[in-house]
Amino acid sequence: PWVGVGWTMHLGRVLNPFAQSGTPTIEMSDGSRHKTYPHIDGSGRFVTREFWIYDRDTNPPTLKLPNGLVYTFGKVITLPLIGQMAYTTGIQDTFGNKVEVVYAVPSATVPADGIERIRQHFRTTSRDITFAYDPTSPYKNLHQMTFAGSTWTYVPGAVAEVGYSTLLEVRPEVGPAWKYTYRPATDTEFKYELETVTTPQ
Repeated sequence: PWVGVGWTMHLGRVLNPFAQSGTPTIEMSDGSRHKTYPHIDGSGRFVTREFWIYDRDTNPPTLKLPNGLVYTFGKVITLPLIGQMAYTTGIQDTFGNKVEVVYAVPSATVPADGIERIRQHFRTTSRDITFAYDPTSPYKNLHQMTFAGSTWTYVPGAVAEVGYSTLLEVRPEVGPAWKYTYRPATDTEFKYELETVTTPQ
């Protein structure tokens, strides 16, 4: 996890996107998962209980929601213990507003699912959120996020498993940080589960 053990940061992804066996599962950015079922029309598409239509046969695969939103999954990654996943590269509404997601090039210090930039297009304006990684860190963790001229810094903490980390602090450009503590590695039942959050307030 590029933000730390137990944390996920993405704009939507599909588990088992090409349905080599079973059916795809849609995971949204809030962590909710939505099982799909073969479409009744025999088209090879899939549908969720919410009537979302997932089409694995378009290139790249798409997800259409009843409210007109269309997700495009143009980044395919294979993660250890999870398998193949397709990540959102675009979201567009019926008015032409859209979000583009650009992923960083994986390396020894950049994770496979790390985001480089999120660009939001709204009518005639656009804005960017950019992400940076610490080239000296062994954790492949998010280091900084910059938006509207402000930079937030993410501070990792070591864990027993090589290559993984926890998120200890999120520091805004000005003012106190958000701080997090976790259950210890010796707690076999709740290992690394979030224990406390200290807010700037």
